Amino acid sequence: MHTITFTRDNFVGQDNNRLVYNLPGSAALEGAEVALSTLYMYYSWQNINDTTLHNNVFTITLPDLTQDGTGAPLPSTASGVVLTVTIPPGLYEIADINAYLQQFCINNNFYLVNSTTGEYVYFLQFQTNTTLYKVQLNMFALPDIPIATGFTAPTGGFLNCPPVVAAVGAAIPNGAFPATDTEIVGVNLAASDFSTIVGAPGNVTGSTLAVSTNISSWLPSTVASGVFPNGNAVWLSNVAPAVQPNSVIYLNLAQIANQYSNPQTVLYPIAAKTAIGELLIIEPPEYAWNKLTPGTISQFILTFTDRNGAPIKILDPDVVITLVVKDQVGEHANIGPDATALGGTHARNSQMYQRNPANTSGPRPTMKGAVVKRLTDKSNS
Repeated sequence: MHTITFTRDNFVGQDNNRLVYNLPGSAALEGAEVALSTLYMYYSWQNINDTTLHNNVFTITLPDLTQDGTGAPLPSTASGVVLTVTIPPGLYEIADINAYLQQFCINNNFYLVNSTTGEYVYFLQFQTNTTLYKVQLNMFALPDIPIATGFTAPTGGFLNCPPVVAAVGAAIPNGAFPATDTEIVGVNLAASDFSTIVGAPGNVTGSTLAVSTNISSWLPSTVASGVFPNGNAVWLSNVAPAVQPNSVIYLNLAQIANQYSNPQTVLYPIAAKTAIGELLIIEPPEYAWNKLTPGTISQFILTFTDRNGAPIKILDPDVVITLVVKDQVGEHANIGPDATALGGTHARNSQMYQRNPANTSGPRPTMKGAVVKRLTDKSNS
């Protein structure tokens, strides 16, 4: 048997999903088999991006904003303003998504400040409901004027952000508020495949919602004055959330053709069985051999893909992968008389035996089979 080790130096391209190992020369693969020996890599493949997963966007629709921070009417009512949340590509847990949502709210002045503690108060919150195995979205009623005692607006004014300013059609240095403190925002979780992350199936719409019950996502086109529920509301996943769409990725070897798998190049599954950023250790208890495609090659090519064969982007290229190759040279190394005085193998006879299809295809006879054959021959004589 022979070993081949891939490291970060073997990566080709920028997405760290293709490794190429150039052999010192060429190798004939007739009758050869390959198996994964060890794999060490970090759990660092993305679960949110806009290129392959298309799951990085959801939208927030504001109720009608009618007054500024002084209580005076706005120059024009801001009706159905949509804030688009675009999550940067990366590897996220639900808590990380919530942290990004909070930063988005800060960037858009969509928060209040606790006057005593200095803590920021947000009006949307993603959290994990482990008991129910769901993602939970909490939505809280927006403030009106005057702001409740103990809280202050951020510098520049509550909801003083470009989308609201554009809807009002004039500068609003004191911020913008709804008419009452009983309205929450609308959230369209199905604006992209982000719905898969949080367990909101399909393109769900709804015009009215009940307070403190399961509530659906709805599209901006359904938003109009008066459709928002009063008070606070809680949304729970409709189906099991798939926070990591690729909880298992696949290591492929271009030089195999496994007729029992699709794609046929799959060598071994790699499960995300550690925390984000931690080391994955794959050490199979025994080799799962795959036949190499007959022919002569000069390189081995490994790729990381999802279950459909699409490339996976690996963020951390620090990997060590060892393959074991078993060829016929290792199994028939001492055949034929010695042609030298040194007691070595007769190379020509060995190669003739190894390359004979009768010796390299199908199951090889075992000692048990040989004994049975001798006994059968004896009984027939």
